[in-house]
Amino acid sequence: MNQLNDLFSSFSPAGKDAWAKAANTEIEGKNAFEHLLWERAGVTGLPYYDAADQPDKTFNLPLSNNEFLGARSWYNMPLVKVLAEEEANKKALHHLTSGADGIIFDLGQNNDVSLQKLLTEIEWPICQVAFLVDQHAEFFFSTLEKYLLEKKFEPASIGGFVLLKTYPHYPQSLHKVVHKLSPYKNFKLIGITSSHTNRIEFLSDLLLKAVTEVEVLTDAGVPEVTALHQVFFFVPIGQDFFLELATLKVLRMLWYQVMNAYGVKNYSAADVPIHVIHPVWNHEAFQPHENMLAATTAGLSAILGGCTSLSLEPAAPEERLERIALNVSTILREESHLNKVADPTAGSYYLESIIKNLADAAWTRFTNQLKEG
Repeated sequence: MNQLNDLFSSFSPAGKDAWAKAANTEIEGKNAFEHLLWERAGVTGLPYYDAADQPDKTFNLPLSNNEFLGARSWYNMPLVKVLAEEEANKKALHHLTSGADGIIFDLGQNNDVSLQKLLTEIEWPICQVAFLVDQHAEFFFSTLEKYLLEKKFEPASIGGFVLLKTYPHYPQSLHKVVHKLSPYKNFKLIGITSSHTNRIEFLSDLLLKAVTEVEVLTDAGVPEVTALHQVFFFVPIGQDFFLELATLKVLRMLWYQVMNAYGVKNYSAADVPIHVIHPVWNHEAFQPHENMLAATTAGLSAILGGCTSLSLEPAAPEERLERIALNVSTILREESHLNKVADPTAGSYYLESIIKNLADAAWTRFTNQLKEG
């Protein structure tokens, strides 16, 4: 240890001023903090951060409630498009025996799906099951309710969600099923998503949509606490590693803040459900495995950002490519051991500063929209 101290004592202390002086020289005398400033998707970042830039209050991802999946837990949930129940069921079972923790069934235009066929041999209580419903929500909810009643599952054992793409007779199509399925507290029915690319607008839009949906349901007779507990976020993720990571952390932090504002008891930051999906990414310069590379980066940022479940879409609907997409998230857990630490990026001056600025801007926009609305 003394030898190590002697080694470091031979170097003069480095700080922001010393860095700026060296950087200014490298860029021909330009001001590094002006010339190297970056701005993307509504977020501004500096080229250098140190301890002085760390906010007084920081947010760390909480320890997972799932002892089996680890301190930083998430469910790997590949997407299966349902054209025919038997075929979709076969593919889902293959995924579940190949490392998946759950399945998302995209029902598309299939408004007459048989859950008995679709879920044959799938043991729902030990995996997650989710549905993307494009239309005819009333029919699907009736089918789902009937299936759950027939199976007589322990309500607490059922996890997953339903994301409605359209609300043809909203809120009538939703508030009845929220009432009836309220015992299934781990199965979420109010999915919130956004298409904004600006991160500040994206976050404030998610919060505003969630609060609006809750208010519509409470006006229809659903207890406020019941509606709030049904909210989950469905987040598409891109390639900007640090920005996507920060966005997910901010979303978890701000929704937890909203729940506190509503006075919801026994709710922690660990309870915020965020499903992340990475759409297919094609780039000619990185062929033939560009989607695998992109999915790895996106999956890493989603996991470190605090997603609770993750879908990485394959480059094409082929068994080999589907296996690769699933293996990416499996390897991140089993070989990269990302599940061993609750929040691996905690304490980063760079990220903490971006998270603070992004959270403040998104919260301000959200509250202003509430006042205007």
